[in-house]
Amino acid sequence: MPDLYQQLLDRAQRVASIYAAHPHARAVIVVGSLARRQYDAYSDIDMTVFYDHVPTEDEIRAGREAAQATEWMRFPGGEADEFADSFLIDQVECQVGHCTIARIERDLSAVLRDYSTNHEQHVIVGGIGESLALYGAELVSEWQRQCQSYPDPLAQAVVREHMRFAPFWVFERRLPSRDAPLFMRQYLIDQAHKLLAALSGLNRMYPQLHFKRIDAYTVRMRLAPPQLAARIKRDAICWAVGSAKVEEIDRLNIYHAGLLAMERAIEGLGVRPDYVLVDARTVPCCPAPQRGIIHGDALSASIAAASIVAKTTRDALMEEYDRIYPGYRLAAHKGYPTPEHCRLLKELGPLPIHRRSYARVREVLGLEPRQASLFPMK
Repeated sequence: MPDLYQQLLDRAQRVASIYAAHPHARAVIVVGSLARRQYDAYSDIDMTVFYDHVPTEDEIRAGREAAQATEWMRFPGGEADEFADSFLIDQVECQVGHCTIARIERDLSAVLRDYSTNHEQHVIVGGIGESLALYGAELVSEWQRQCQSYPDPLAQAVVREHMRFAPFWVFERRLPSRDAPLFMRQYLIDQAHKLLAALSGLNRMYPQLHFKRIDAYTVRMRLAPPQLAARIKRDAICWAVGSAKVEEIDRLNIYHAGLLAMERAIEGLGVRPDYVLVDARTVPCCPAPQRGIIHGDALSASIAAASIVAKTTRDALMEEYDRIYPGYRLAAHKGYPTPEHCRLLKELGPLPIHRRSYARVREVLGLEPRQASLFPMK
């Protein structure tokens, strides 16, 4: 049985093939969680179709009917050259945007040449940069090349725009005294959005809509307080880093290899722990009592500190690999399956450090997909 990713992608390709047949269609992309491979059982399919001229309503309706779509609705707020529909394909929600080439190139120009700080335009540009092309790959690749530039004046404009926060006394005295908990909550969310937007500019990253999947987003940020990992190592009673080799990942799968790395990290500590806190999982053969905490890096200072040490260790390793294997831009994408990484993998071929069990590597090598369970059979 195909995995969830392939099931969602098959539906997306089915819809894409229908809209791509329109004579004015130039490109079809998948964006959002499916393109970033951050999907789950509740994920929908987000797509955009780009045209020289937008089809008529009758033509768009005929496309939905050909896809056997149900429960159609038009999202409010659309314009003549950009609008979006929602419908179900085999009980999976599919959101399809329809946009002219002129409109998307206007948005790209506004952000990359006029340094617009408009959040929606940045979400659009970032979505294209991380998108998966289902039709018109050459045109999409050119747009993605433009998205990767992120010029200095744009970063400066984004930081200036969002580094304007309310004074602390507003939260400390004014809002609590007015018996307006919902307003205060929204006000705090607005301030958090400003902070995340400013950090996006500092890290030359395009924000995601509503900053969904924030953990996966912030982990890609390179800027942090100076020497934070070094300070954590200096002040900790003890610390250690565990890892698993690429051959072990291929043999065990990524989940169990991660548990093996955790075991090695615990074994490497200079002091036996009294209690072990783990982000979401539990470690086999742990020599001390333990607890797995969902979203542990957001709820536990010690797990957050361990995440920082792990991330900076990974970043340093990727920078070393970047020197050993120039051309793959490992220092830039840190091994994540970004569009650029996937493109270079196809153009240059896999490295010894690429997992042979990974679907995209197997595809490049001409091997059959390998579907393995994360959990051992009883």
